[in-house]
Amino acid sequence: MVSRYADELGPVMQKLSRPLRIATMCSGTESPILALRLMFRQLEQQTGIKGRMHHIFSAEIEPFKQAYIERNFGPPLLFRDVTEL
Repeated sequence: MVSRYADELGPVMQKLSRPLRIATMCSGTESPILALRLMFRQLEQQTGIKGRMHHIFSAEIEPFKQAYIERNFGPPLLFRDVTEL
């Protein structure tokens, strides 16, 4: 997918003056963050342009998923439930 759109994604990423800010709710396994990491890695390999992101917060009600998120992603804020927002 990245190779198909690398010519369009590259210039967009170059113009960003700051990292993409990412926040997830019902975060589960943080699939959006994992997908962005893979996309950024491929974009850098194909174009030399490095994508950046800043994880703002996550919200997850399941304690075992909260533990997974904390261990693997370490967001600055981890809400127990979206109603805490």
